Amino acid sequence: MISMLLLSVAFCNGVPLYCKCWEGYRAQYGKDGAQCFGIRLMHIMPCNVPQPPRCICSGSVNNILKDGTGTWCTTYKKGHELRRWPCENTKEWDDFFKKHPDFN
Repeated sequence: MISMLLLSVAFCNGVPLYCKCWEGYRAQYGKDGAQCFGIRLMHIMPCNVPQPPRCICSGSVNNILKDGTGTWCTTYKKGHELRRWPCENTKEWDDFFKKHPDFN
């Protein structure tokens, strides 16, 4: 009986009953609901956020850049971008965006 009451209260308050976090985060449940807290860094994010694939690059890449036009392999020297090219795992990214069109 008590578990049913807690379940109905959780639904009414919008508290996620299941909190899946990215690697490097842990779920923490509190009076205001559940959130994912960074283990090694000070960062909080909502539960159940889909994790995008890693950008796979070969060659002389020294940075991954995400901007309004996409996610890119980049090479910088002395603060200036020398080269930019798309992630090599484009099919994986295309599939991810088809499954999660609101992710940006």
